Amino acid sequence: CIKDYGRGIDKSNFKKIFQPFQQEEKETTTVYGGTGLGLPITSKLVQGLGGTIGVSSEKGKWCEFVVDLPFLGQESVDVEG
Repeated sequence: CIKDYGRGIDKSNFKKIFQPFQQEEKETTTVYGGTGLGLPITSKLVQGLGGTIGVSSEKGKWCEFVVDLPFLGQESVDVEG
């Protein structure tokens, strides 16, 4: 989960921001930069791994992205060693 306390995203644009070269507003590219490829690439990677990505937001306050990936292994993993 990643939560950003910035401008937020209007719910009507949730699908749009996952399309290549699309951003919520036209001014976003000129004011903040970016190509509109970050979320589409992330979405394709997550889907390729069998997962999902979702977004929720309150316009003008925050947005949150949640990625869920399946756990495919049966063995435990030692993350400390």
